[in-house]
Amino acid sequence: MISIQTSGIDLMKDNEKNLFDKIINSELEKINKKFRNISSFYLHFKEHKKEGAKPKYSLHSKISINVFHIETTSSGWDLREVLKELFRKIDNEIEHKLKIKK
Repeated sequence: MISIQTSGIDLMKDNEKNLFDKIINSELEKINKKFRNISSFYLHFKEHKKEGAKPKYSLHSKISINVFHIETTSSGWDLREVLKELFRKIDNEIEHKLKIKK
């Protein structure tokens, strides 16, 4: 069982929270099937908003798998794309650490 911790999501709108939860659970399930042994996952969400402008999102994650601790970041204006990019980076970092060839 993966220990999932998040911070900053309490400031999200309900539709953003639903999208956020759906993508995180789906992506973590994929990563866990592929690599196994994920013990913890931490994600910090931050929304940068200027008056009248579209918000920019930034994410910072920490994941523990086997004996490795991996940190990744992602930012952008589309929450779905920011999350997808973050998980692509996590996948690449895990492959690199475990020396898995594509």
